[in-house]
Amino acid sequence: MTAIGLTIASAFLYIGILRVDFLGLDDPQYVVDNPWIRSFSLQNLQHIFTTPYFANYSPFHLLSYMLDYAFAGANPFVFHLSSNIWRGIVAGFVFLVALALTGNRIVSVAASLLFIVHPAHVEAIAWIASRKDLVAAAFALPSFLTYLRYRQGGANARWWYICSLALFLIAVAGK
Repeated sequence: MTAIGLTIASAFLYIGILRVDFLGLDDPQYVVDNPWIRSFSLQNLQHIFTTPYFANYSPFHLLSYMLDYAFAGANPFVFHLSSNIWRGIVAGFVFLVALALTGNRIVSVAASLLFIVHPAHVEAIAWIASRKDLVAAAFALPSFLTYLRYRQGGANARWWYICSLALFLIAVAGK
């Protein structure tokens, strides 16, 4: 429940960004002029997962754009809303990682709130092309959590390790 509250707090803090248009840096290349995100065709999916785009190999990042495009075309509101949601999800995972490491709920909430309000990565929401940082973190943090679970041992330890590796590989492919 705390993680959901932190997700909502993050969305509320960055609500003003929903009125911003695409930025002129990389947003046109990644979104507006990107033919590979315009439909969920086998050809587009194959291209996204096999070919670097705009000097980056980041298929999960591009897949997130494909989902946004499927909902509303090249509408900057939807793309910023999606980035805002990704930021909230990552804030929730920051809370869960901090809780796993410290066992202290107050410290964990403080860590997550610091992540939410710190301006160091505001571009990950304002600049749609920078969403790759959020997508990578949204898989890297649960990868770490599953690795911590693996380290506890037990009958399912191997399964937790495989999950950790899979999430890590998705995180790397998201960046």
